[in-house]
Amino acid sequence: MKIAELLLYLNSDEAHEAILPKTYFPTRYIKKIYAIHGYLLNHIGEKLTLQQLAGQYDIGQTTMQKLFKATYYQSIHSFLMSARLEYACTLLKDSQASITFIANEVGYMNTSKFSAFFKKEKQMTPKMYRQLYKN
Repeated sequence: MKIAELLLYLNSDEAHEAILPKTYFPTRYIKKIYAIHGYLLNHIGEKLTLQQLAGQYDIGQTTMQKLFKATYYQSIHSFLMSARLEYACTLLKDSQASITFIANEVGYMNTSKFSAFFKKEKQMTPKMYRQLYKN
């Protein structure tokens, strides 16, 4: 009987309020996080710093990082790396651009570093990926 009572309590709103902290972020900050997200996607190939972003959107670095992670469930760095990889995959599949050009487009000035990152994430080189998924 005690186990059933405990399970009922843990499933209740009262338990959720006691266990989970209430997270509230002012709307003005959430709007800034959405804007930062869009900016990152539109400037995917540029070298960006957290300090630049925070200054540009008039938000503290720590606050920006916390809110971004709370909103998108990943750090800004992880998001940017994933977005760059996804964009690189799209370019490899849908364009004839050289791998060097694609590396530059997604923020890598060094093609070998781009290839190493790509291989680590996709378990194949950009060239192999292009051959495998070319339309």
